Amino acid sequence: MMLRNICHFSAKTVISLLSFVFLFESCATVSSAWLTDRETSYPPSKYISALGSGGTVQEAQQNALGEIAYFFSTSVKTSHELVNTYKETKINDFYESVEHRQIQEKSQIDSEAQLFCVQFSTPAKKGGLFHTVAYIDRESAYKTYIDNIKVNTIILRSLIVLAEKHDFPFECVAASKKGVAVANMTAQMLKNVHALKMGNEDFSETENLIDRMFQAHKKNLSSVTLSLSVENDWNGTVFRTLSELLENEGFAITKNGENVALVAQIEPNRSENAAGVFLTCGLKIRAVDSAERVVFSYTRSFERIGAPAQYEEVAWRKSFSSIATELRTSFLKEFNNRLNGD
Repeated sequence: MMLRNICHFSAKTVISLLSFVFLFESCATVSSAWLTDRETSYPPSKYISALGSGGTVQEAQQNALGEIAYFFSTSVKTSHELVNTYKETKINDFYESVEHRQIQEKSQIDSEAQLFCVQFSTPAKKGGLFHTVAYIDRESAYKTYIDNIKVNTIILRSLIVLAEKHDFPFECVAASKKGVAVANMTAQMLKNVHALKMGNEDFSETENLIDRMFQAHKKNLSSVTLSLSVENDWNGTVFRTLSELLENEGFAITKNGENVALVAQIEPNRSENAAGVFLTCGLKIRAVDSAERVVFSYTRSFERIGAPAQYEEVAWRKSFSSIATELRTSFLKEFNNRLNGD
């Protein structure tokens, strides 16, 4: 039996990679044994298996992989796409277009963990559809999960030291933010290991580190109080936008100094001529910690925006609206990258 082995990829990555695999669709048209008796070919005591079918080999593999994900209680997002088709019918020399609607369902696996050692049987074609089995050897997957959990435990050990240090809150948030990402992945791996029902490894230290990391991150976010000030703001637009973005991330915002000062400076360059009033704005944002270190900086310049002199407020509104749009598009990403140490 020819096998396609996919190891050490996340479920999302596995599905995206499948689209690049060159598959011969001139598969066997005869029925394979696993089509009628999968458990004999893949006994449940040794394998986790799922049958998938579809109009193409790729669809069959995706469907089978989705069933494997369900076994591990991994969420599968389902989207529905409305497809319109048209058929023309000639009636008394006139063409009548009839619209037909069809709903196509598409699934996407969403998991923090990784599905290890997934393999596929050689596809078979029957009844106009392709069929394949996705299966995981329990013993091989168990060993692979254990190895990865051990590596993640070492990473969590080092990050928890930084996350619980509390000397510089900004760095603590960065460490705990990384740690939460690792903790989420490791927690799902532990869940998958328990689903395999093999071995008797002691995961108490790992589970303890995961709990501590979640608690540390929550505490770090609440301990970093950002004092936000905005110079040359118009109608409070920039202050409101930054406050909303940061508070949605879990940070507390004040107008008076705390342990991290976030200062935004807007430089509006106003000019006027016979055509009207024109504004060209620049924006600088700096985050300074209690040790007077600049821990984050963000700079943008914006295109000139004008309006007739009697409607000068329109120019200001449009200029600051463009600043708010840019902040929503890129500020939080760059701010989080800094927290992640990127």
